[in-house]
Amino acid sequence: MNLPTALTLSRIALCPLFLVLYLYPATFGLNAVAQPVLLLLLATFMLATDALDGYLARKWNIVTKIGKLLDPMSDCIVFLSIFFSLTRSPLDLPLWIPITMMCREISVVYLRSLLALQQEAMGARWTGKLKTIYQSVALCAVLVGLFFYGLGWIDLPFLQTGSLLIMSLAALLSVLSLVEYGVHCSETLKKSFKNISQDEIHP
Repeated sequence: MNLPTALTLSRIALCPLFLVLYLYPATFGLNAVAQPVLLLLLATFMLATDALDGYLARKWNIVTKIGKLLDPMSDCIVFLSIFFSLTRSPLDLPLWIPITMMCREISVVYLRSLLALQQEAMGARWTGKLKTIYQSVALCAVLVGLFFYGLGWIDLPFLQTGSLLIMSLAALLSVLSLVEYGVHCSETLKKSFKNISQDEIHP
């Protein structure tokens, strides 16, 4: 196993730790200030490895097929698991936000698979990159807000309202990214539906 792949796997491995620290801080003796600090450190490490693994793989010319598959999969696991956990107290994000993001990820996987069946490949789109960058910034912003709440600098309604606005925009960008991917794959989608219709007429 090379270092970029190890970094990708470490990102996935740290997800459960983030979840338990957010959901059960008292179990680990964390107060309202220490908890967001640790969460922010974990999030920063995971986001840094997301950029570092691809950079090292290209620089050292050790890009592998498993790495190409693991990298986007790890992004989905990290962001979705974290955002689903944030639907619990104290942030209490509405469930529709991570569900919207999850539906986008599933749909993009379907589109990539459909293109693969047509012997085509779909690279990352600019909206997908923008979505990932904003999700990273949004996560850090929400955790900083949680830290300020722990210090008593902001109250709970302000924290929840601010987090809702920030994460709603992240969900909106996910939808816009899916639309852009769909437009990019529109011809392949038309051919796919056309082939299905012909198969039904001529079994």
